[in-house]
Amino acid sequence: MKSIIKVIITIFLLTVLPSCLQNNGHIGSWYGMWKLTSLTIDGQEDPEYEGNVFWKFQTGVIQMDKFVDDGYIASTGTWKDKDNILELTYDYYDDSTPEPEKSQKYTTLKGMHLPSTGVINLEINKRPSSSMQLTYRSKDGKTYVYKFKKW
Repeated sequence: MKSIIKVIITIFLLTVLPSCLQNNGHIGSWYGMWKLTSLTIDGQEDPEYEGNVFWKFQTGVIQMDKFVDDGYIASTGTWKDKDNILELTYDYYDDSTPEPEKSQKYTTLKGMHLPSTGVINLEINKRPSSSMQLTYRSKDGKTYVYKFKKW
C-alpha cells in the first residue's frame, strides 16, 4: 500500500512541478533579461548611453530597467512579435497614476530614443538566441540600432 501511495505522489509531482518552474511566463527565446550592449544613432555610438539598461520579456509584458546609483528606474509595457516586427505598446495607467499624469512607469525609458507612449514598431534584425538586434526608425529620419546579449 505504501508503495502505491509513493508512486501516486511521484506521478503527481512529476506532472505539477514542471509547470511551476515555468511560472506561467516562459515564452521561448524572448524570455528573460537582455542587456542592451550597444545603442547607435545613424551608425554612431550614442555617447549618452552608459551601458546600464536591461529589457525583460515575460509572456506579453516588457519591462525596461535603467540601473542608477540609488537603485533603478523601471518602465512597463506590453509586446508582440509579429511578422519580423517587435511591437511595443506603452499606453497604460493604473489607479495610482491617472492617465493625464502618466508616470514614467508606463512610458519608455528616457534615453532609449523611442516615443514615450503609444505603439512602437522595431524591426527584428537578429532573432533572439544569445544575442539580438533591433532597429527603430524615427519620424525625423534617424535610425537607432539596439544590440542585446542574453543576461
